Amino acid sequence: MRVRSFSLVFALLPIASAAPLAGCGLLVGVDWDRVAQTDAGNTVYLPDGAPAPPGYIPPGTDGGGDGGDGGGVGGDSAPPTCSPPKITCVQGCCDDDVDPGLPTAVTAGQSNTCAVTSTGKVRCWGSNVVGQLGRGSGPDSLVPKTAYGMPSGATQAIIGSAHGCAVVGNLVGCWGANGSGQVGFDGTPASLGLETPGRVQKITGSVITLAVGSNFSCATVDGTAYCWGDNADGQLATDPSTYRSSTPLTIAQLGSGVQSVGAGNNEACAVVAGGGVTCWGGSNNPPTPVAGITGASKIAVAPLFKCALAGGTVLCWGDNFYAELGNNSSDWVTPKPPTGLPTDVTQLAIGGTHGCALSSGEIWCWGNNPYGELGRDPVSVSKALPAKVPGVTGVIGIAAGDNHTCALLGNNTLKCWGSNGVGQLGNGTKDSGPTPVTVTWP
Repeated sequence: MRVRSFSLVFALLPIASAAPLAGCGLLVGVDWDRVAQTDAGNTVYLPDGAPAPPGYIPPGTDGGGDGGDGGGVGGDSAPPTCSPPKITCVQGCCDDDVDPGLPTAVTAGQSNTCAVTSTGKVRCWGSNVVGQLGRGSGPDSLVPKTAYGMPSGATQAIIGSAHGCAVVGNLVGCWGANGSGQVGFDGTPASLGLETPGRVQKITGSVITLAVGSNFSCATVDGTAYCWGDNADGQLATDPSTYRSSTPLTIAQLGSGVQSVGAGNNEACAVVAGGGVTCWGGSNNPPTPVAGITGASKIAVAPLFKCALAGGTVLCWGDNFYAELGNNSSDWVTPKPPTGLPTDVTQLAIGGTHGCALSSGEIWCWGNNPYGELGRDPVSVSKALPAKVPGVTGVIGIAAGDNHTCALLGNNTLKCWGSNGVGQLGNGTKDSGPTPVTVTWP
């Protein structure tokens, strides 16, 4: 049985403090600039002389620090690592709440949420069934915890139903479920996943955007689109005999100038040069342009519907059983704007069966509302047209999970509401509801 997943769009915001921090403020993690992968999927380390990031502790050096378990491994093998729940920092092993920075961007998956921080870390909370929090297999987390297997310097991240990816410098790393090679590595048992982030080969560039589906991942790199992972339904837009690939494959049919990409359960869409939208997968469909969309800048894909942002206007198409399209139209094929939504939308996020848009610092949401993900009383409102989420203003970033929604405020605090059965609201409880709660942040 496939796990539902979806993609979402979130803003990348200025990092509050770009300067490297001393001590445990700087993660060592996996030294991605020195990692290579053999054809068999084994991880090896490049010879001496390869570039290393600031703060790298040479192998064989005693990492010192809290706990004393940060020492390196002899020879030119790997950076020192610390035993969970400690994380590996420049000055040794420390607690993951040491210098966490402030949230600067937010992304939501099926039952989890992640934030990029001002110190270049990724912190996640919620479900961790297959290591999708980026900190090894273990219990779910009701509050944000640092994904400790990557170096500092993350500038964006995205999380799906069971795996996630992040950009660090000009490289991409992924973690979590890996049954189809969706984290970019072979050789990892499907039942275990890749518990800590590892670098995705072939993905490197100055401009990168990310998307994750159920069992596959995509990225645009300097205008070229790539996807990797499952291809059972044509998600990789290649010969169906290629049933999966842990190596990113170029989506050649899109050409150059691709602006962004979105991934859902088993299909993907991209904003191509000129602002049109092209989609593929689903049922082995080749890349096909979507009629009626021009001037698009962002695309979001959910299991049952899709939305694009074009010149401040949101356009949605697909299933409308739960009012996912935000209108009462019986035309599910032609992209149409949700009823009453402002035309100065700057961000868009869609989840399992609901959507949200950001306009002038306020959030408008529509669709299904069983857990209060619209920010309205779930008893009295369901299958709803767009309306403002009350009591949430000054918003600069949004994210939508399967049944929950989150907002990043201008004061670098996070508010979430909706389903919270595994802690995806991040406030230390499992209480669900339509009232926005503040994410616990050290």
